[in-house]
Amino acid sequence: MEKNFKNLFDERKKLSKELDKTYIDMIENINNRVKELDDLEKVLQEDFLKVCAMDVAGETVRTFFDTGDYNITADQLYDRIVNFSYEDKNDPLSNTLEVNKKNIYNLENSKESQENLNKEIGEPEKLFKKRIVIDENGKERKEYEDKDMIQKGKNKYRKDYDEIGNAKKIDVDHTQALAQAKVHVKYLKEGGEKAIKEFYNSEDNFQMLGRTANQCKGDAKVFLKDENGNYVKDKDGNKIDITYEATPEQMTEVIIEKLEGGKNRDPKTTQKLKDEGILDENGKVKPGVKRKIKEGIKKSQDKEGEVTYKNIDKTKVAKDAGKETVKQVGKMISGQLIYYLVPPMIYEIKENIKNKNNEDSTLENLKNSAEKIIEYASSKIGKILANIFPNGIKKFLKNFFDIIIEIVKGALKKILKIAKQLLITVVDAIRILFDSSKSFLEKMDAILQLVAGIFVNIAIGILGEYIQKQFMIPEMFWFPLEMIIRIILSNFIMLLLKKLDLFGVNRKIKIEKVRMIFEEEREKADLELQEKLDNNFEKAVDFITSSRGRVVLTGMGKSGHIAKKVAATMASTGTPAFFMLYSSYAFPSCRIFRLYRRRLRQMRVYPLLPRRARR
Repeated sequence: MEKNFKNLFDERKKLSKELDKTYIDMIENINNRVKELDDLEKVLQEDFLKVCAMDVAGETVRTFFDTGDYNITADQLYDRIVNFSYEDKNDPLSNTLEVNKKNIYNLENSKESQENLNKEIGEPEKLFKKRIVIDENGKERKEYEDKDMIQKGKNKYRKDYDEIGNAKKIDVDHTQALAQAKVHVKYLKEGGEKAIKEFYNSEDNFQMLGRTANQCKGDAKVFLKDENGNYVKDKDGNKIDITYEATPEQMTEVIIEKLEGGKNRDPKTTQKLKDEGILDENGKVKPGVKRKIKEGIKKSQDKEGEVTYKNIDKTKVAKDAGKETVKQVGKMISGQLIYYLVPPMIYEIKENIKNKNNEDSTLENLKNSAEKIIEYASSKIGKILANIFPNGIKKFLKNFFDIIIEIVKGALKKILKIAKQLLITVVDAIRILFDSSKSFLEKMDAILQLVAGIFVNIAIGILGEYIQKQFMIPEMFWFPLEMIIRIILSNFIMLLLKKLDLFGVNRKIKIEKVRMIFEEEREKADLELQEKLDNNFEKAVDFITSSRGRVVLTGMGKSGHIAKKVAATMASTGTPAFFMLYSSYAFPSCRIFRLYRRRLRQMRVYPLLPRRARR
C-alpha cells in the first residue's frame, strides 16, 4: 500500500512537471508569435517607407533633375534620403570633374526638354499653297499660287538643259516635291520665305526625268514605320507623313518602290520605263539610276539647308531658346534645393522620433533641427549658384542649336550638331578651369579627357553613319550597337590617357594614397603600442629622467642596433646616454667588470643592464 502511494506521488509529481513545461512552452510560443507579428509590422512599415522613398526619389528625378546635367539617378537620390549624414562628403553635384566627364556620354536634351522645345518651335507650314480656279469650261481645278514662279523656273532650266542636247519627251521634275515643302516661317527673316521658294524652283532642285518615270514617281511621300516595317498610324487611323524630315535614303526607297510598281503594273508602262533607261530587264531600277536619284536628293537637301540657314532670324531663335532656358533653370534650382533640403529634413525627423523620450522639449528639438538644416543648406548655396550659371549657358546653347537643327536640312544639320557639342565642351572646360578645389595639372588632365572623349564621340558618329549606310544596318540594331561602341571606345581612351599620365596627376594620386596608407598604419601602431604599455613604462621614464648619472644601453645583434639608435636619440634630446656591447657583461664575476662597475658608480652612472649583469 505504502509503495503504491509512493508511485502515485511520483507520477503526480512527474505530471506536474510536464504540465509546467507545457505551460512554459505555450507561453514562449505565444510570445514568439506576438514578436513575429511585431516584426511583421516593422517590416511592413519599412517596406512602406522604402516604397514611398523610392517613388519620391523617382518623381523628383523625373520632375526636377536633368540627368544630362547632374547625372543623378533615382537610386542615388533614394540612397541619399535613407542614409543621409551631415558628415557624408559624397556630393555628385559638387564634383565638377566627374560631372563634366560623364557629360561626354550625354550631350542631348532630355526627352521632356525635347518635347517642350518641339512645342515651342511648332509644326512647319506648307511652303507652296494651292488655290481653286475655274477653267474655260467652267470646271474647278487646283493650281499653285506661285504658278508663274514655278513655270518661269522650269523654262529657264529646260533652256539651259537644251543647250547641251535634250530628248523631246523629257519632263522638268522637282527633286523635292513642292507638295512636301515645309518651312518654319516664324523664324525666317523678311523675304526668307521667298528665297526658299526660289530655291525650290531653281536648278538645285530640278532634274530631267522621262515623262513616264515622272508620272509614276509623282509626289513621293515617306510614312513612319515601326521596327517591324509596319506603318504607324495616328489616332484617326491615318499614316504619319514624315516626308519633310525624311533622309535621302528613305526618299530614294519610296521613289524606287513607285518606279518598280507592283504585280498590277501595266506591262506597257513597264516597257516605257525600260525604254527610258529606268528599269532593267527584270523590272528593277538600275543601280546607276538609284545612285543618281539619291545624289540628287542629297544635293537638293544640302542646298536647302544652306538657303534656310542664311534666312533664319537668329534673334527670334535666341528669344525662344531663352524662354525655354528660363523654365529649365527654374527646374534646376528646384531640383538642387530638394537635393540639399529633403534628406536632412527626413534625417532630423527620424532622429527626433528616436530621441522622443529625452529631456528636451519637442519645441526645443524642432528648433535645433531647423538650425541644423538651415546651416547645412546655407553651406550649399555657393554650389547651387555655381551649378546654375554654367548649366544655364549649356541649356541655352542646346536650345538655340536644337531650334536651328530642327529647321535646316542636309549636311548642315550634322555640322551644327558637331558645333553644338564642341561649344558645350568649351563651357565644361571653362567650368573646370574655375574649379578652385583642383590643382592646375588636375584641371588640364580633366580637360584633356573631356576633349578626347568628345572627339571620339564625334568620330564614332561620322564613321558610324557611313558604316550604317554602307552595310544597310537597320536603325533598331545599329542604335544599341553604336551606343556600346561609343562607351567602350570612350572608356578605352580614358584608360589610355590615365596610363600615359601626361600631367602626372595619377602619380600624385598614388603618392597621396601611399602617404595615407603609412599614416593609417602609423596611427594603428600607435594605438596598439598604447594598449601594450602599462605603468612600468611610466616608471622607467621617470627613473631615467630623474637619475643624475648617464644611461647605458646594451644589446646584441638587432637589439644592439636598436640600442645604439635609442642611445643616440636620448643623447640628442638632453638625456646623457651611450651604448656598450653586451659581451662586457657576459662574466659579471670578472675583476675587470667589477672595477668598471665601481668606476661607473663613482661617476654616478646607472646603466640599464640585463638583470643578470646587475647582480
